Amino acid sequence: MKAATFNRVKGIVGLFLIILAVAFVFYWESFGREQLLYKEVVIAKQDIFKNSLISKNDIMITRLEDERISEYAVIDPEVVLGQEAKQFIPKNTAIDFRYIDKPEIVLDENEYIFKIPGNWLIACPGSLRRGDNVFLYPVNSDITPDESTEYIFEESFIAKLVVAYVKDSGNREVVNSDSSKLERLDGTSQIDSVEIITTFEMAAMLEDYNRRGYRFLFLYK
Repeated sequence: MKAATFNRVKGIVGLFLIILAVAFVFYWESFGREQLLYKEVVIAKQDIFKNSLISKNDIMITRLEDERISEYAVIDPEVVLGQEAKQFIPKNTAIDFRYIDKPEIVLDENEYIFKIPGNWLIACPGSLRRGDNVFLYPVNSDITPDESTEYIFEESFIAKLVVAYVKDSGNREVVNSDSSKLERLDGTSQIDSVEIITTFEMAAMLEDYNRRGYRFLFLYK
């Protein structure tokens, strides 16, 4: 009697373990493998042609095997929106930081590129790059940045402009030192001057501020 009960329990336990093993294999093949070995990346939803601007219609998120993903693969779709394709990107290709860049500057009929010399700047973020939207605050040249902080933010900015280029003292464009990524960890050199897109009237106003003894604080979002 005891032997029969033992054999029955052993059979039930064996059946349970078989069911558990089958369930684990099913879970692994259906969900587990993808969760552990796959990663979400941004891919081209359709062919993206060189020099075209990337929009939401051009991209989608998918999961690929980790071993197939480049270290430069884009995982955040917001990073690529509005960027320019540096090369042809075929449909279903994972988008790589090395495939994209900020679009070239295009000027309207009444727009010009105006250089803000280094001696006109009182402070400028080292991470400032081409294409950024900047806010210009006038600062009296006799006030240091630390002493003028409260004064600056009591006043409204005088202009919101787009950066055409940031240059170093050798007139070379300052870009990310690692050109394969968009993160602004380090620049190729120190910013000496900023070239902005503006109108003739705005350029004249900035020159007038400088003649009256003002320099400019650049802020960007």
